[in-house]
Amino acid sequence: MHGSSHGSSIEDPPARSYDGGMAADTPPWLGRVDDLCETARYAAMTADERLACFVDVCELARVILEERPDRRAVLRDEDPMPPVAAAAWARLVREARHGRSAG
Repeated sequence: MHGSSHGSSIEDPPARSYDGGMAADTPPWLGRVDDLCETARYAAMTADERLACFVDVCELARVILEERPDRRAVLRDEDPMPPVAAAAWARLVREARHGRSAG
């Protein structure tokens, strides 16, 4: 439906109302469509690109939560993590800590 007033397409993303606190330029990962799956796209990023993406997502979450009257309850709530995910998370934290101490 490119160019149509009946909706939006990947080429014409809708205007976002959640970017009040974000930089004026669009994050590089928003609306990106190519042959890479999410995992491959992440693996292809440099450490600086991954950090920038993470910071953008955190800022977006902050902006969204800021508007919620139940934000304290949302932040207090913890979903149980499956054992495989918990093990992967622990490994990633160890690797990140090791990387910081080595640098």
